[in-house]
Amino acid sequence: MDDKCADALERIGRTSLEMLVPVLRGVTLDYGYRYFGLLTLPSKGMPIASATVAGTWPREWLSYHTRQGYEAVDPVMAQARQTILPVEWSQQIPAQAPERLATLTNDARQFGIATGIALPVFCSDGRRGVFCFAGERAALSESERTALHLIALLANSRMLLPRSGVTTKVPSLTGRQMQILQWISTGKTNQEIGEVLGISSRTVEAHVANISARMGTKNSVHTVALAAAHGLITLPTS
Repeated sequence: MDDKCADALERIGRTSLEMLVPVLRGVTLDYGYRYFGLLTLPSKGMPIASATVAGTWPREWLSYHTRQGYEAVDPVMAQARQTILPVEWSQQIPAQAPERLATLTNDARQFGIATGIALPVFCSDGRRGVFCFAGERAALSESERTALHLIALLANSRMLLPRSGVTTKVPSLTGRQMQILQWISTGKTNQEIGEVLGISSRTVEAHVANISARMGTKNSVHTVALAAAHGLITLPTS
């Protein structure tokens, strides 16, 4: 985890809700993008503009996207409904791409969002959402992709939990759970953590499940992001 990501997580975790959007705008620019947006995934027939929760996404694009009926052909939205992994898009149009997809890609370029990444998140009520960064930049490195995933998960929690009335108090974890969480942040597998701590991988798996339940997180990346924001662990910088 590099210093830029660690700094971004700290700023997002410690800033007030009122200042969160300006902070995220700065983080977005730090990563070479121009816009960010958090939205719940629209159901069929639901305009994308009405699903927006927060962000700097160009409203003209949201309206245009709706008028053109792009929700039905938008591959980013379709993929984000089926995975918890980041979904990237670029201005490169596949040779065999359907005409509507080619038109969508060209139109996105005109609105300054030719390239970007959509990071699937979960709302407090279990609905799927996406946290998107977009602009015009070269492809992300693997470390940048991981960093933006952490940032998106933490920002999503900061934005949505207060709206749902869920408290964001620091969870209480045992010493063993703190150890395991710290090792998770370094990228070690359950098997590797078990070998370091002298316990079985199944025991590690049980601890991880308990940590996730206590923190209300959906996966290990989300857990690490929230733990770092609460000061429970220190993210490695190399």
